[in-house]
Amino acid sequence: LKDSLQQTPLDLNYTPESHREGIATYFRAYLKEFLKDWISQKENFKPNGEPYNIYRDGLKVYTTIDSRMQTIAETAVSNHIKALQAEFFVQNTKRRNPTAPFLDLDRKEIDNLLQLGMKRSERWRKMRYDLNKPIEETVNEIGDLIVTTYQNVPKAELSGFEFEYERIFDGFRSTWASSKEFMLKVNYTFTDSEIIIGSGDTYINSGGVITSAASLLANGRDPRLQGQAENIFNLQFGYDDYSVNSQATFILNYVDDRVRARGLDVLPDVIEQIPMTINFVYSREFELDTSMLKVSLEIRNLLNEEYEATMANSNIFYDQYELGSSISLGFKLNF
Repeated sequence: LKDSLQQTPLDLNYTPESHREGIATYFRAYLKEFLKDWISQKENFKPNGEPYNIYRDGLKVYTTIDSRMQTIAETAVSNHIKALQAEFFVQNTKRRNPTAPFLDLDRKEIDNLLQLGMKRSERWRKMRYDLNKPIEETVNEIGDLIVTTYQNVPKAELSGFEFEYERIFDGFRSTWASSKEFMLKVNYTFTDSEIIIGSGDTYINSGGVITSAASLLANGRDPRLQGQAENIFNLQFGYDDYSVNSQATFILNYVDDRVRARGLDVLPDVIEQIPMTINFVYSREFELDTSMLKVSLEIRNLLNEEYEATMANSNIFYDQYELGSSISLGFKLNF
């Protein structure tokens, strides 16, 4: 009988619940932070001197929340909100509520308000600009010298989008990971930039002469706005171990090539290749009787890639150097 039972598949339907599911999500988030602080205090350690694990050690936590009443309350709110919204549309009429705002707006005016609100938003300001006379760095050849100056171009336009994702992973069952919260952050930005030159547009060159702006993009020069990369990607991954008060994070940064300086006359544009960087940061706190020692480690630019700036469509280097890697160790004592 024992052997036959051992051969029977368990058929587990393991469906872990995230911190965004279930009842009282905000209260649970607050409670978790409270418990993380509670278990880190020496007077609350186990009898053997080790800190408790809030996920594995079977702690009984008594709160002011009654789960049955909370479920009823959240269900009532969810159902009632739908009815309130429907009732709002019924009551918000000229006959029932003549003083209600925006009742006299037609569809075109509503659309205009929505467009205005969108263009005043922070996201719109970040992701789309119409720039009049932006300043660009330029390079020009005077004799045997390459001279760097700054120049206004007639107009530029930027548009694009941004994607951001962030998530906390916790509740792991393995001994090593059970006391840790793992954090993942991803950010990607795409930006399309373009210098706009109209018929008859001019600019004043470094010699003070009014010049046709069309020369700025002559001979197939890069139409992107100076200093604006098309793709930018950032990644952070790390953990927070509240049982020993330690944190560790890897940070990766990537930036596409971009115009460093706009070439004038016979000089081509200068295109820079931004090195991809990976940094590592770690810290941990140690209790020393009545004092606290914090040790931190930072390693910058693990890849140690070179910075390169070349003349467009050539292998001629305008600038080249190594950023270098650095390691720093810090100590902070609170007493």
